Amino acid sequence: MIAKFNTTDFFLDKRLAVIEERFKKACEIKLKQISTQSENYMKSNRPWTDRTGDAKRELYSTVRNEGGGLFKFILGHGVPYGTYLEYRNNGQFEILAPTQRLYTTIIDKELTELALTVLKSIKK
Repeated sequence: MIAKFNTTDFFLDKRLAVIEERFKKACEIKLKQISTQSENYMKSNRPWTDRTGDAKRELYSTVRNEGGGLFKFILGHGVPYGTYLEYRNNGQFEILAPTQRLYTTIIDKELTELALTVLKSIKK
């Protein structure tokens, strides 16, 4: 006697797809929160003295959802001389790279915690 079982009968693939979509949305929300934090960090910790306030005001951080679970975390200057601040004088006035190093670590930690939370919820 042979008994056959089809794993699709358990609708696991549909349930996992729903969980995956929820996780991606949660990641996007978390990344946008961290993006706001990183922009505030750059504006508060810039190593230059403002003359017009434009360089500080035009610092930005944004998250772009590229689809398929890929997100881009983008830091930048909105002023034409932003590259000067970053690369001249041996990086004395850089803010993008230090912020990226700091927040890459934070993002890794936060998304790992989020993934673990999702996995724990599946066990229940």
